Order: sequence, then structure tokens, then C-alpha cells
Amino acid sequence: TVFLPLRESGGDVHGGLWRLPVVVGEPEPDEGKAPAEERGAGLLELLAHLLSVVLAADRARVATARRSELLQLEANSDELTGLPNRRGWRTVLELEEARYAQGAGRGSVIVIDLDRLKVVNDELGHVAGDEHLQLAAVTLDAALRESDFVARLGGDEFGVLVAGPTTPEETQHLIRRIRSAFAAAGVGASIGYATYTPEGGLQRTWWRADREMYLEKRRHR
Repeated sequence: TVFLPLRESGGDVHGGLWRLPVVVGEPEPDEGKAPAEERGAGLLELLAHLLSVVLAADRARVATARRSELLQLEANSDELTGLPNRRGWRTVLELEEARYAQGAGRGSVIVIDLDRLKVVNDELGHVAGDEHLQLAAVTLDAALRESDFVARLGGDEFGVLVAGPTTPEETQHLIRRIRSAFAAAGVGASIGYATYTPEGGLQRTWWRADREMYLEKRRHR
């Protein structure tokens, strides 16, 4: 019995082939030809080599795909909060827009801007400001439903895509839940929302929600 290892490019063994001895008689080989057992051993070694090459190529493909996914995730993620960033937000809006265009859903957009973050940074330092942002992100994420999508749009601003179909009343109920969670965590925020309409799509819905948020922030000031 002979074991032929299947090796990776680095030399590590990740499998192998077993060559079992012939248990029945074989005719004598023709003159000038190697015995059948030797010929079989050569073919088996060649097969083991080819399998090693195929397995190594497949592992390299999987590793490359994983690296690509990781880089894509990092490119679309906010380092401080762990939430999707503005780029990830735009990507999701584009994907959802295509789905909405086919009549597969309707939703709302909520825009949230933290109040007094600059005061926290100026009085307590940027470390405290970062912690305040992280607290807001965790609190907001916990207040949402699993089907909702939240992202940090930049600075002290967050966006929420409320999974549809939703009514304005349902969105307002979700906003009340967000306000309650923020109040319990000691986070102040101005919030605006807009319900999706086909005219202008999700991009315009986002702008309308952003405008409503700024109107509330002016009232807070």
C-alpha cells in the first residue's frame, strides 16, 4: 500500500491517494515495457500532482474572493461605529430603487442628526465625542427592526431606510421609539422623515427627509 499526498503550494498536505497492491495475477509485460504496477504507479503520481494543482487553484480562488469581500465590506463600513457608511448607504438605495421600480416594495427614509456633538467635542474632547457617536449608533440600531437599514452618513448624521411597505403612521411610531431610546441613553437628536414616492425616487425621498430634519434642528436652536 502506497500513500501519495496532495500538497498545497506551501508544502502542507491536505489529502492524498492510496495505491493498493494488485491482488490478482497479471500477464508478464512485453519486452521493453515497464511492469503494469510501475506504469500504474506513474499514472497515479501524475493524477495526484494534477489534483494538487486543481485544489491549490481552487483554494487561491476562494482566498481571493474572501479578500475582495473583506475589502468591499471595509470600503462600505464606518470605522468608528461599525455601521455602513455613506457609500454603503448609496449602494443600498440604488439596489432598493431597482426593487421599488418593479413594485416590490415601498418605504420611508429617516434622517437623524445628533444635537450638541460639537459641544461634547469642545468641552470633553474628541474621545468623548467618538464615544457619544458610538452610543448613538448602538442605541439607534437597537431601536430599529431587523428589516430596517441604518448607516452613518457622515459627521453626526445617520440615515435609516425603513423597510416597506410602510404607512406614515408606522414610520412615526418608529421615530417615537427612536426618540424614547435616545432619551434613555442621554442622546439628543433632530429627526426628519419622508415617505417614498415614485417621483424622484429614494434619492429625492432622502433629500426631503434631510430637509425635515434641518427644520427640526432650527426649532431646537
